Amino acid sequence: MKIYIIMAALLLNACASNQKVQVWASDAEINQEKDKKILEKKGIYTHPCGYIKVLSVSSLPAPNTLEYIQGTEPVYEFNPKGKILNQWSMPVDSFLKGVFDTNILVSFGPKSLMISNNGALSPYHQAVPSSTLTECPSSIKELFKGSDYLRCTKNIDLKTKKIRYFAHESVCT
Repeated sequence: MKIYIIMAALLLNACASNQKVQVWASDAEINQEKDKKILEKKGIYTHPCGYIKVLSVSSLPAPNTLEYIQGTEPVYEFNPKGKILNQWSMPVDSFLKGVFDTNILVSFGPKSLMISNNGALSPYHQAVPSSTLTECPSSIKELFKGSDYLRCTKNIDLKTKKIRYFAHESVCT
């Protein structure tokens, strides 16, 4: 039995798609060193909205999990009354493009990245219909603490064709 578990774990690791993603650097990481050259040697770079670091990861677990990677951007699915239904994490400088069943599709440079509800990452090469901006319920506005970058969208699920609602912070400029 142990051999099967080990083989399955090795197979899953071999199938994992590592991606280089940007996440926000923590204040502690930035405050340790003010010299930009030393920060860059540590993999921390200036960004128009703060400091980022680049990580090579095979998953971006959701904010409510123990594996959550601090500095990723949360994405919440909500119902029309503002109740949270699902959540994901996405890289900095991404925006939600679409949804496919339990996966979100986000911008990732010139391409798209699929992020599953367990955080697994994989490139996505199909066309994605554009989302439509919609009003954010007050509970969602409170969740994002009045952020100027809050964006709520209606997306058509590419699998079920149902309308779904999402909230995330847009790319800062």
